[in-house]
Amino acid sequence: MEPFAGDHELVPFDKISVRDFEIAISDAIDVHNCEIEQITGQTDAPSFQNTIVALERSGQMLGRVLGVFYPMLSANADDELMEIAYRMAPQITEHENSIILNQALWRRVKAVHDHEEASTLSDEDRMLLDKTYRAFVRQGADLEGEDRQRYRQLTGKLTKLTLKYDRNLLHEMASAQMWLTADDLTGLPATAIDAAAQQAREKGRDGEYLITLQAPSYVPFMRYSQRRDLRERLYRLYDTQCSQGDYDNTRILRQIANTRLAIAQLLGYATFADYRLTTTMAQDKEHVYDMLERLRQAYQPVQKADMNRLERFASEVEGHDVRIMPWDYSYYANRLRDHLFNINDEMLRPYFELSRVTRGVFGLATRLYGLQFTQNIEAPVYHPEVKVYDVTDADGTYMGTLYTDFFPRATKQSGAWMTNFAEQWVDADGHDHRPLVSLNMNFTRPTDTQPSLLTPSEVRTFLHEFGHAGTLRKFVGDQRVPRFRGNAIAIQREFPLRTRVPRQFCAPLPHRRTGSPATGRQPDCRIAVRGGLRVYPSARFRLSRHGLAHHHPPHAHRCDTVRAKSPASRASFRTRGGMCYIDAFLPHFLRRIRCWLLWLQMGRSARCRCVRDVSRAGNL
Repeated sequence: MEPFAGDHELVPFDKISVRDFEIAISDAIDVHNCEIEQITGQTDAPSFQNTIVALERSGQMLGRVLGVFYPMLSANADDELMEIAYRMAPQITEHENSIILNQALWRRVKAVHDHEEASTLSDEDRMLLDKTYRAFVRQGADLEGEDRQRYRQLTGKLTKLTLKYDRNLLHEMASAQMWLTADDLTGLPATAIDAAAQQAREKGRDGEYLITLQAPSYVPFMRYSQRRDLRERLYRLYDTQCSQGDYDNTRILRQIANTRLAIAQLLGYATFADYRLTTTMAQDKEHVYDMLERLRQAYQPVQKADMNRLERFASEVEGHDVRIMPWDYSYYANRLRDHLFNINDEMLRPYFELSRVTRGVFGLATRLYGLQFTQNIEAPVYHPEVKVYDVTDADGTYMGTLYTDFFPRATKQSGAWMTNFAEQWVDADGHDHRPLVSLNMNFTRPTDTQPSLLTPSEVRTFLHEFGHAGTLRKFVGDQRVPRFRGNAIAIQREFPLRTRVPRQFCAPLPHRRTGSPATGRQPDCRIAVRGGLRVYPSARFRLSRHGLAHHHPPHAHRCDTVRAKSPASRASFRTRGGMCYIDAFLPHFLRRIRCWLLWLQMGRSARCRCVRDVSRAGNL
């Protein structure tokens, strides 16, 4: 596979077919193996340049192929691509293991690390040496005898399990549907009704309405529908994804956890959390649990007061005692917010038309960093809905390319994320390769009658993901070493953008039809749409000392304590101290903490990609 052509080295999506990936990956692995052999076959003594730098610059062809392949698995994975991934992932994992467990290569890396030359290196070179050495150690280079073969088997097994999990989740999300008639739409706003009608028409069922588990469909229904029975039905459909049937992930999730545990113990750690935390600020589980306990002590009194207030309000609305269940919280919290502030997301949608929001978000980067965004309609894309922007500095210097992919579809994972088709780096000849960054969201689709109108939550999601890509960390980066590029940088450079966002968005926003600005109650609006109620977990987190983050022997944990997007059935709801103990009450901040804990035990997420380009091994 040749380097991407053109001044900007854009991915030639118009020339790439799904079948090309399998051949390209195999060829790139062969090339990379030859490069490794050249390093290990040298007669010269190991040095920083002929070993560490040479290793860092090897595998460029493989990195280029996987840099496109992996993002496509998240954004546009049809059945053919998933089958190729399932066939190729074990081969990629074995290739990575063959490098890390290459004893001749490891001896050279260790010799450079232990040599006195290391003390004379620059700070950047010393960091590269330390990261390379640590990556080898953390991935089993010091293992001996049968342990090395055991490590190969476990990592290969983990790769297959994770791909099965991904495939099941994608298929379940695409197949889960709730069909409605006009009588079932009580309470839904016009935007939700129009979207449901259009989804039904696309399925050839005009006159009906389709609700799916994609956020733009699921969230409004749970928030506005007056049909409690349908809210419960949809909630259970969402909360029991991949817990039974053809796409059951419960057994797979247990196997993933136990395989990760076995790998950690093989490397000398008690649990996978111990392994993961050694390179983080938390350092160990004790610090994590101490933080969670202090949070619990601070939040529990507020949580109880807020839940009591919400149940009193719901009882007044319904005329009888109401006990809030998971499918009730969003509905009554929204009604209480509307009662207190006379504001809701639907009232604000007309002020957040996607095209205007895009210009506003890009404008922040222009005002803060001088970056300009110009749409490139000639650039090839992997899907017709993707838009491409050339990013330039204030003086017109090309800084990179941004791809935006805003809407959900059956071949796309849920959620929102930033990724790269290519990172910024400077090669041995001094050529500065600029980044190709992709922003992926699942926003409210446009319909036949109106454009895409976002909720405040979707706007914040846009800003959050753009904070990864649009600041100094990506387009303004100037890294010589590929390992230090982009998200590999420890300091989160998105903070300057995000801390200034509220003030920037306080400017009057024009209504898409009337042109009148959103003024007057604007401060109260921001308070209402950003937080609403402050509802927190009533007791310890379900991912606790008895959950996945702290289990020791295989099978000692219960998979139903894991809140990993889908895996286990939650038909029964536990209570502590008279309060409902359910995840629907977790606010965004604490939900992120629990997801982080799950990441400590299982990798970036329960559906994370376990096969990585070896050039990124230092991030483990």
